[in-house]
Amino acid sequence: MELMIVLFCVILYVFLAREFLKFVSARTYSRFYHWLSLAFVILLPTWDVVLGCVVYFPACLIVPKWGIYETAITDGIYYEGNVKNAIYTDDFGKEVFTSSSFHDDGRGFSYIESLITARCSSYYQSCAPISPKVYRCTVIKKYPQSYRVLIPATRCTPVESAESNYFVMIKRMRFGICELRFMKIRNRSTDKLMGEYREVALRNFLPFFNWKFFDGRAELGREIAFSCPGKSRFYDFQYTVLRPKIEAKEDEQ
Repeated sequence: MELMIVLFCVILYVFLAREFLKFVSARTYSRFYHWLSLAFVILLPTWDVVLGCVVYFPACLIVPKWGIYETAITDGIYYEGNVKNAIYTDDFGKEVFTSSSFHDDGRGFSYIESLITARCSSYYQSCAPISPKVYRCTVIKKYPQSYRVLIPATRCTPVESAESNYFVMIKRMRFGICELRFMKIRNRSTDKLMGEYREVALRNFLPFFNWKFFDGRAELGREIAFSCPGKSRFYDFQYTVLRPKIEAKEDEQ
């Protein structure tokens, strides 16, 4: 059904674009305006794809980098940045989980903390900004990592300050369908850099009003067509630096 709607929109747009070009041609003989109007009807539905490809290929040459300088075993992780920064509410307005607890649930940590700057009513919808506030999510029921639940089994509450001694800064910069992704992991007590990871990702797309119809789903950040390095580790690199105590005990046994 969705494909049929997109196909209908493509046909409708082609028809309207042709009529627009005829309209411009009938009112001016200037070749400059003819070419400008043609560029407009081509770029309007595809500007994010064009921009993303222009940025992606040169960025792949200079951005990618990763390094692990120190590892640690910890009960929890504290996040900041423009990725794991949202609190999600259910239909009754109750704060259910954060974007960090959604990704980290089941990893074995006792708690997950985030500096929250946005509130969302759905994981697929845009979020409204709020005053920065630290939330701590504690796991109330553990699921195997292979078992995906709609809502993580965590309880999230606002706290005065973060408890974890380990700080993960995650940032994304978007240029059309291209994203530059950065992660740094630090010891909060010493401010020592423990690990860093940088990648460039090109999201999946349809080359027709992708920015209008499909951009909301891309907020999940995982639907990528290509990345540099070849295998994206943007959402799990921190676990090679910071490990939960439960996992460490299992290794010792």
